Amino acid sequence: EFSYPASFNGNTREVRLKGEAFFDVAKDRNKKFIVNTGRCEVEVLGTQFNVEAYADDKTITATLVEGSIAMAYENKKSNWTEQEIQPGQEIVYTAAQQQIKIDQADVEVITSWKDGKLIFRDTPFKEVLKMLSKRFDVDFVVKNPKCFEASFTGVLEKQRLGRILEYISVSSNIKFKYAESNNIHQEKQKIEVY
Repeated sequence: EFSYPASFNGNTREVRLKGEAFFDVAKDRNKKFIVNTGRCEVEVLGTQFNVEAYADDKTITATLVEGSIAMAYENKKSNWTEQEIQPGQEIVYTAAQQQIKIDQADVEVITSWKDGKLIFRDTPFKEVLKMLSKRFDVDFVVKNPKCFEASFTGVLEKQRLGRILEYISVSSNIKFKYAESNNIHQEKQKIEVY
């Protein structure tokens, strides 16, 4: 979900985001660019960065490709604090603990979704399911927790979900089954994992 005003007035360019988006922002030193996620803000003058702010996630992640950004967030003392990061880093804000964590990021992997790719580099199966769930808007129901012992490496480009699940099945002992439902109000397809 992405929203913005019809025109940017004043000295800010503010947009609202629920979900994930990649930004390539034109520099304007007189109007800073702000991505408001509802729980924190990412501020920028001009740069390329990715923001992941899904409503169901406990964290909000901003990954910097180039330029400079800062995340403004409410800390444990209920004060708004701002933290800058450098290119190649990601900042993760955990709203429940009101704290941030800064790490080196694999920018290519994180931003590959915008080019229709999925890149796995010894990626734990739990993270693979999370990526597939976001990309294809499905829910996975894991019936066999031993599946989480697996990890995957590879690059998939513009593949449909069925083909990706087939690749995973062929390269492991993991099996998938589309769950049948009589609930016409069910928003997402459920896929059972064995």
